[in-house]
Formats: sequence, C-alpha cells, structure tokens
Amino acid sequence: MKKPEKEFPSSVFIRALGEGDSAKAAQSAAIAEISLFFDTKTEVVTEAVKGIQLVSGNGGIEKRNSQSIAQVAEISSCAEFFGAQFTDSYFDKKKKKHFVLAYLNRNDAALLYKSRISALMGAVESYRAEAFSCGEPFVAERALSKAVVLAPAAERYIHAETTIIPADTKTYAESLGILSSLPAECSAMKKNVSFSVSVSGDGAEKFPRISTVVSSVAAKKGYVSSASGSALYDIVVEVSASEENFEIGPFVRPSLDISIRNKSGAGVYSYSKQFPRVGAKTLDMAYTRASVKIKQDVEENFLSE
Repeated sequence: MKKPEKEFPSSVFIRALGEGDSAKAAQSAAIAEISLFFDTKTEVVTEAVKGIQLVSGNGGIEKRNSQSIAQVAEISSCAEFFGAQFTDSYFDKKKKKHFVLAYLNRNDAALLYKSRISALMGAVESYRAEAFSCGEPFVAERALSKAVVLAPAAERYIHAETTIIPADTKTYAESLGILSSLPAECSAMKKNVSFSVSVSGDGAEKFPRISTVVSSVAAKKGYVSSASGSALYDIVVEVSASEENFEIGPFVRPSLDISIRNKSGAGVYSYSKQFPRVGAKTLDMAYTRASVKIKQDVEENFLSE
C-alpha cells in the first residue's frame, strides 16, 4: 500500500505494515509491530520475517533495520488487540515477499478496552472491598491476592486504552493508583498471617516429609511460620494410604486432606486429593514413589486456588 495515510489516517487508525514469506506470516508481523506501538510483550514463535516497516502514529514511516525485528510474534491472551483487521495481502514479485497492513480503529478499540477495564476493575474493587471488610485475616489476604492477580491485566488494558485515546489518562488515574498499591497492601496482610503445621493419619510415618513440604509451600507464598500455640492458624495435614498386593508387586493408594483452622477451630480453607495407585517392586519403593507424587501435587496446587 503506497499511501496508507490516505485510506487509513493516523488520526482515526493505528496501523502497521507486516512483511513475510506468506500472507499469514505478514499478518503476524503486522500485529507484532502494533504490539510494539503499545509497548506490550509478545511471545516470539519463529524467525520468519525481515524488514518490517512500522507506520507510526504521526503518519510517517519508521524504517527498521531488516535484522532488528526478524521474528513473527504471537500475541498472548493478556495482550490482545481488539478489533484489529487486515487489508488483502500484496505479493511483491521482486522481493518475493507478502505484505499486509494491519489497522485498528481507535474509537472502536477504545470501547472494547474500556469494557474489559470495567470488568477487571469491578472484580478488583470487589475483592478489595471483601478483604478490608473481612474479620478473618487469612480470608482477607486471599481475597486481596485475587485482586493482585488481576492487576497486571487491568494495567495493560488501561495502558492500551490511554495510548489510543491519550485524553483518557486522567480518567484512569485513580484506578492505576489502586492497582499499584495492591502488592504492598497484600504483603502487609500476609505479615499478619502465621501458621503452624501438624500431621496426622495412619500414613504420617510413611510420609515423614509431608510437613516440610506443606511448610515450604506456605513460606513460598509469603506466609509466616510460627510454633504451635502462638500461630494465628493451624495447618492440619491428614495423610493415609491403602496397600494392595498384586502378582506384579505391591501398590499404595495415598489420600491427602489439608485444612487450615483458626484459633476457634473453624476451617477457613481446605484441600484434598485422592491419588491413583502407585506400584513398585517393593512396598518401600511404592511409598517413596507415592511421596514424590504427593510432594509434586502439594507444590503445584496447595494454596493455589
């Protein structure tokens, strides 16, 4: 396209020209350039494009070194570009390359971003309100941690929307302030949550390291470990295993129940898992293998909901 400004004026559109060995590769390259316009992260999946030209927001064309962006980028779900469209591809016989122009209507895209921002901020404010009105410290921190998880996406969408419509920057100043304060607020809440760990069940002796694994996960999540009696919460781990013998060898089927209880004994969190049978040549080896399965499961899932 020789005169993109005429058909897609920069006052109305954000646009970028992509080049590739195929029309699809050219589209990916164009989206990669739009992502750079928004200063978002992209996931490089292949080096298939060279010499991409970015049509800048002021209507000019910024020529990049052919090796500077030798990649096709796949936009991840957290860096979507709503409403991006493409022109028909053009094949340059001399360069033996396909060219595609990606374009994004500023107003249409802004409306879609605003919708996503509204939904995310609604959830963030709901979790935050729950956290600061809850009298149970662990439950409050868990609610606020959910808001922390949503914050980066909300910030990215606000950044994208205000990049499209700079005049909206003041509109989102308060929201950005709330989002930026969340990590510190959550960290402060976690400091007030302390745990002790106890293990019971007929499998306690067979899985002696389960207490260490559970304590380690809680510590990695930022919670404070404390001696039983002085901790605000008790993590009660119940582990058991049934044994079965077959011609090929012994099997064990472990089960795990973890509950977090406050000083009054009321449960505030629970996690349970029934594991499939684990076999080996000897019973000790079967328990060793089962221990590995339990450890992996606890590290991946305990306190992750």
